[in-house]
Parts: sequence; structure tokens; C-alpha cells
Amino acid sequence: MDKKWLILGLLLLSLSLYFFTANHWSLQDADESFYASIAREMVQDGDWLTLHYNGVPFFHKPPLVFWLVAISYKIFGVNEVSARLPIIILAIMSILLIYLLAWELFHDFYTSFFSSLILLTTYHFLHIGHLVMTDVPTIFFILLGLYGLIRSSVKKEWAALYGLGLGLAILSKGVLGAALIICILPYIIWQKKFSYLRNPYLWIGFICGMMLCGSWYFHQIRVHGNIFLKIHFWQQVVQRSQEKMHESGNLGVLFYPMQVLLNFFPWSIILPFSLFENIKGFFKKREEHSFIIGWVVTFFIIIAMMRTKLPHYCLSFYPFFAISVGQFTSRIFREGGFLKRLVAINWIYLVFSLAILFVIFLAMKIQDYSIYRKYIPVALAISIFFITLSLFYLFAVRNKRMLNINQIWIKLLSSGTYILLVFAILTLKIWDFNPEIKQLAEVAAQNIYFIHIPDRPDVGDAVRFYHSGVTEIKVEDARKILQGREKGIFLTTKEMVKQAGFKKCKIIAQSGDWLLIKK
Repeated sequence: MDKKWLILGLLLLSLSLYFFTANHWSLQDADESFYASIAREMVQDGDWLTLHYNGVPFFHKPPLVFWLVAISYKIFGVNEVSARLPIIILAIMSILLIYLLAWELFHDFYTSFFSSLILLTTYHFLHIGHLVMTDVPTIFFILLGLYGLIRSSVKKEWAALYGLGLGLAILSKGVLGAALIICILPYIIWQKKFSYLRNPYLWIGFICGMMLCGSWYFHQIRVHGNIFLKIHFWQQVVQRSQEKMHESGNLGVLFYPMQVLLNFFPWSIILPFSLFENIKGFFKKREEHSFIIGWVVTFFIIIAMMRTKLPHYCLSFYPFFAISVGQFTSRIFREGGFLKRLVAINWIYLVFSLAILFVIFLAMKIQDYSIYRKYIPVALAISIFFITLSLFYLFAVRNKRMLNINQIWIKLLSSGTYILLVFAILTLKIWDFNPEIKQLAEVAAQNIYFIHIPDRPDVGDAVRFYHSGVTEIKVEDARKILQGREKGIFLTTKEMVKQAGFKKCKIIAQSGDWLLIKK
């Protein structure tokens, strides 16, 4: 097939998977609703320098992502699609940027093509690429800076992009954006690429990038002083590295490998084989392999040392894993005959798929089976596809048929993974987090009380996004209001009504387990 058609097809697949699924689905409880509300408040109060939430200054994050969302609000109005639009655009641009970066490293079309396709069909990147969060924009600016640096080997002026990307990454994620400096150092030192540091355009871009983010930091320190420094640097950087601020289990350094295994599937099964090739290339001082291994190992050390461990920290691995697997896949695509590595990979797929079937069987035996019911069709489709795919290859190996079996297998794996993602999106509506809250909050014409739910402490952020007049109260306060003369409308769940023993309440509206009630 003509390479131009493959690139066009990749672009169309990216647009369809991101834009056509950017529906008016409800926002997530925690970060997404919270960040979307901050951007809305920015538009309402006109303060584009100091972030606010519910009228209170918010010093935890820098402003770039909120600026992008606020600009989208200005153009398209305040809704879920306009909130997510800047993130979706940057996610698609990251996929295209991976193509360019892989080309600069390997100068091979199929490596570039498969790298982009793998990132496109990585579930975790696709998932976060639809959410109003700071991770995907940060990754885009990091990739932009790295592309400029590598490209500057051909044309020096491109090095200015490195400094600009660094400044924008810091303005998106804060100090963690400086990983662009730290994680590239092993590659520069190992390959003795000190010519990068002698490039004047690198320093011009660096100065511009630092002026860009530094001007905002200077303003915040000048206006807000110690409180900004304490929250933005001490709490967000030092405490996150020294204290466990979020529950992440007891896996320790295995936390991130387990996240990659599940969230980078099915490519995570191929990943150990491709990384092994990269490690061999690293010790042979091949530039492209040193670039991948240097970044992955350094970034892993940084996040593994932090006591706070979060799944979305893995996102910065995926572009480099995609290039690693993309290069490995392109080699397989060209090779004829049967490969022992592919036989091993298919056996792993087969065992993994049978394990999924076993988990489905156990889930159906659980008493409260309804919780897992909606996931069964997707899990079943995944297991059936990979059982069929692996048996197909293993059968072909045994009978020594189809000389182009490797190409057929890769085409089936790529297209099947894409179709499974679409099926999962349509079946689960994976970005529709709070449809009941959205429906009831939009029904309420006047101010409402939202009764705090201990099991979902952040759900109040979603309520506030969909209704401007929300007061969050505890169960005890709700009882006093219901027992007194004060009138009010309450948004809560059936379980909370039952636990609190609310009596003589009239149900105004109901959606799922959520209720809109009054005295």
C-alpha cells in the first residue's frame, strides 16, 4: 500500500477515535471536574493569572492547561466537549509527533508508522487523552522539545524548540515538566552529544522558555508570597516525593510495571522483547536505542523514588514504549518465516486470554454480579480475539504455512486492537462518569444542597460543574435542615437517604441511584 495512504489512514483513525468519541458525556469526579470548574471560573472572574476554585485561590498547578480550556470555553461555550477539546487536540498531535520523532531516530517509515499506531491504540493514553488533566499536554510539550533537540542534528535552528517545549511543559505540570532536562542527560552523556550544548539556538530557546514560565512564577511569588511557595513547591513536590498522599497498594517498585502490563496491553506483552533489543543497542552505543533506554530508566527511577504513586504517571513512558515496540514490530513485519519470539509472544497472549476467561467465570459467581455485568462483554471479546489470534499463529507455525504470516499477524493484531477499543468505548461509555448527577443537577432550577458521600469525597466537584448554586453539607447538617423550618432541595443517593434515616421526603427527580429530594 502507498505510504501516503497509510499516513492518511492513521490520521483518520486518530480523528475518529478521539473526536467522534468526544461526546457530551459527563465529567469525572475528581481532577477533571475540578480542573474544568477552575477554567470556567477563570472565564467568569476574568483573572487569568491566579487560579481560583469556588472563589479560593488554587496554587497547586500552573495555568497553561486552564488557559487552553478557558479559551475553548470562550469560543464554544462551557460544556464537556469544549472542556476536553484542547486535551484531545494535543493527544492527536502527540501521536503525529511520535511519527516524526521515530523518523528522526530510525529513518524508517514502518517504525514511525507502527510507533504512532501503537500509541493511538494504547488504552491508557486514549483514556487520559479525553480528560481535562495536565498529563497529555505535558507529554506533548516534552515530545515537542525532544523532537527539536534530535532534529537539530540536521538543522541547528530546531534546537530552540527544546527550550520552548521545556518552558511550556513546566507551565503545564510544574516542576515535573523539568523531567525534560533530567531524562535526556543520560543520552547526551552516554553518546557524548555535547554538541547539543554548544548550539546557540538551544540556549536562545531555553531563555525564551524560562522567561515564559518564569514570568508567571515571578508574578505568583510577588503577589501571594510564602503561601504559593508552600503549596506549589513544598506540598506538590517535596511532600509527594516523601509522603504517600494517595493509596496505591503495597506493590512498591512493582506498582508501575503492573500498571504498564495492564494499561499498555496488548503491546505490553511485546514490550519486554523490544526493550531487550534496545538494551543490547544501548550497550553497543547506538544512538536511537540509547535515547529510549536513557529516558525510560531515568524517568522510572524518578517516579519509583516518590512515595506518592499514581497510575497516570505512567503516561510519560508510553511514547517511548511505543517507539520501542514500533521498531521491533517493523522488523518482524519485514521478516519472513516463523520467529521464535513471536511464538513465545502468542503463547503469552493465549495464557493471558485464558486467565481473563477464568476471571470472568469467577466474577459471575460473585453474589453482587451486577457490578461487573457491563464489563463482561468487553472482557469476553478481548479474550476470544486473542485466543483466536494466538491459535492462528501457532497453528500456522505447526503446519509451516503462509510465508507472509508475520505481516498478516501484525495486521490482525493492530486492526483487532483498534476495533476492540471502539467496542469498549461504545459499550462502556468510558468517559461518561456521572450521567445521573449531570441529569439531576441540570434539572434543579434553584440552589441545592449536596450531601457529602464519604465513599466518593470528590463527587462534589462534578456536581458544582453542572450546577452553579451548590452547597456541600454533611449528613448531620442535612438532618437539622430537614427537621427545622428551612426549606431546601437535596441531591444525594438512595443509600445515603437510607443510612441517614430521612423521613417525609418528597422525591422530585430520580436517575439511577441518585435522588433529588425536598421536605
